[in-house]
Amino acid sequence: MKNNILIFNTKFFFILSFLSFWGLGGCQSSKKEKAVKFLQKGYESLLKKEYNEAIQLLSKGIENDTTLLELYNNRGIAQMSIEKYADAQKDYDKALKLQPQNPDVYFNLSNLYFVTKKYPKALEALNQTAQTYKDSAKVYFRRALVQLKLQDFENAIKDLDIAILKKSEWAEAYESKGYLLFRIGNYKEARQNIEKSLKINPKADLSWVNLAKINYAEGNKKNAFENVQKAISINPTEIYALNQLAYFYILEGETQKANDILKKSNEYEAKNVGFLLNKTLLHILSKNTQNAKVFLQQVLEKDNTAEFAQYYHGEITLQENDQKGACSIWVKTNDILCKNALEKHCKPKN
Repeated sequence: MKNNILIFNTKFFFILSFLSFWGLGGCQSSKKEKAVKFLQKGYESLLKKEYNEAIQLLSKGIENDTTLLELYNNRGIAQMSIEKYADAQKDYDKALKLQPQNPDVYFNLSNLYFVTKKYPKALEALNQTAQTYKDSAKVYFRRALVQLKLQDFENAIKDLDIAILKKSEWAEAYESKGYLLFRIGNYKEARQNIEKSLKINPKADLSWVNLAKINYAEGNKKNAFENVQKAISINPTEIYALNQLAYFYILEGETQKANDILKKSNEYEAKNVGFLLNKTLLHILSKNTQNAKVFLQQVLEKDNTAEFAQYYHGEITLQENDQKGACSIWVKTNDILCKNALEKHCKPKN
């Protein structure tokens, strides 16, 4: 299942290619040859997602040769894949000591910083990678995700434009750009990009969800419900689609239908962010501020950059009669909902 930030859940890793040691025969190179064999076996285990096996093989390679950057880089990937983040950090650091400017290691390091929510460092690492891989669409795509987390929608969209320029038939890039344009309230261009995504891949369930979001924002509720149902028909267990349908039902005042859908969402992934956000909204609408705060706190602990999180935070703060506090929350993001809230509640009266 995908997370609730559309297509940006994709993880990219650079697994470095093997070095060839032809012509190094003799006793002097025996350890290096053994290290390369372990590197190849570890690489094969990585491709099979046998991460513990990969770690053991790559570690044996390091025992034979501590100078092969690929051994540390690939072991770092394996460590990350089983959430041994501190060990992955050590491996990437060792790799960079061997070759301080290596762009592949920096790319993988950016993934580490991303999953550990160190977004500024993730951006720095990707900037380093981009200096070498100027023609890599996936580097710009990945950097757009980091920009999103940093609430820098403008630069995220610019990076997606570059990714699309370099890979014109990339449905996920159009989908992601459409989502970001939706977040800032540019519904026309958002719809155009989502439609391009669907033209390339009509089975893109997340694109149907994002098109539904645009439909609803534009007042076309009929198409909104139809399109989110299309997404669910493509992938019945996609929590992003289920949570979006529940959200529509909440806005339409059909609380029981919303709760039925949320029950399914929670069964597929317990306390997922979209589920928690919808529960927050239900309590905001019923003026149950304390319960809303409980659910929102869980959201913020999981992902404080999630769509609606800061908007709901401001709404709860406003319900507690702290208008100044609410305005200080909404002003920090470029989300259209927060901008509208600022206009409604925070604009100085003449």
